[in-house]
Amino acid sequence: MTRIPKSRSVVLVGLAYPHHTEVAGIENAVPVQRHVRASGHCFHAARVLCASGISAHLVSACGGDEEADVVGEALVEAGILDGRIVWLDRLGARRTTRLDTQGQVIEDRQEFSIADRLTPRVLSRRHVRHALDQADAWIIDASLPEVTLEHLATRPARPLLLAMSHSGVEARRLRPILRHADVVVLPRPCAISVCDARPDTTQEELAERLHDLGVRNAIVCGCGTFLILDAGAILPQEVEGTPGDDCEGLIAGTLIAKMLAAQPFPVAARAAMAAARSRHAE
Repeated sequence: MTRIPKSRSVVLVGLAYPHHTEVAGIENAVPVQRHVRASGHCFHAARVLCASGISAHLVSACGGDEEADVVGEALVEAGILDGRIVWLDRLGARRTTRLDTQGQVIEDRQEFSIADRLTPRVLSRRHVRHALDQADAWIIDASLPEVTLEHLATRPARPLLLAMSHSGVEARRLRPILRHADVVVLPRPCAISVCDARPDTTQEELAERLHDLGVRNAIVCGCGTFLILDAGAILPQEVEGTPGDDCEGLIAGTLIAKMLAAQPFPVAARAAMAAARSRHAE
């Protein structure tokens, strides 16, 4: 992976949270296996950036529960600057995925309401404002309130901006800022939701709808293929799509790393897709 001078920095604003995975026992009763790890698209993107030699500063909302330590330790291990803002009287974000013994998802619960605390006023705190002002790029996630997304996307003299989402419902919050984002990374279901399109919408139709909403450069992943938009035009690509929870974060981190290394968007996009495919194959 291309090495970047240490002076480069990216601020990521979104959720990092403990992701619990449980494997159910007989008749889906008491879990027989439990595993917890730090997760979140911004967290995954920040790890990729740090591995590329970029300083990654993660601004997230954190509760007062003990599980916050899971994320804190993962940030330290990855070399990510911990910019979490803590509310001691609140439970933090978390995700719990319950699987059967064959690996099929039985239940997937998410609690991300603490992200609503990341308002423009909170982000105006001196240390956060300083980090934003000094960054070469921002990555923002649709888990943020709409007012915060718009506040960041329309801020004067902002750097390179990448917007992403993991949820079809939350992805709709991005609609007012799509024309402001330099790059958008979405799984196909989120892109469908943003465009109010049918699930069977063709890649060409989806590209046209995204372009009509003001999207310039984008990667839409999942469902077997990637869709790359370069100034609204579909780019040919030979890399198959990649499923997986961390796909969008991996792509976002790789994409920004390559673009900060002065790679044009089409080259950076193909590198990001290749990285996602390689990770999934491991």
